[in-house]
Amino acid sequence: KEDIDIWRQKAEQARREKQLEMKRLQKQHEETMEGLSVRVAELRERVAQFEQAAQLHEEAMREQEQRDEFEAGSSSALLGLTVVQRQLPFGHHRRKAFLIGANYPTSHAPLKGC
Repeated sequence: KEDIDIWRQKAEQARREKQLEMKRLQKQHEETMEGLSVRVAELRERVAQFEQAAQLHEEAMREQEQRDEFEAGSSSALLGLTVVQRQLPFGHHRRKAFLIGANYPTSHAPLKGC
């Protein structure tokens, strides 16, 4: 009978040790999961920020492309017809000019963009 009591005590002690180990592992698991949950939330927030920044960047790129297309379209219509403005000398009075362009498409130098 003593042998049975000794084995029962050993079994009970092993059961208590396993319960303590199980509680320790469960607590460790909960702490790890909590840390991971916080990290996942931080990463989701960063992803949302990056997506918003990417969307703003794409919109800015589209707007720039539209401006470039507009400028290219408007400058191609005036290609060769624009003159760089120079400063007038001191005391010079401004004059106005009016230019009429008549297009002769069959001539040796037809106007472009008309």
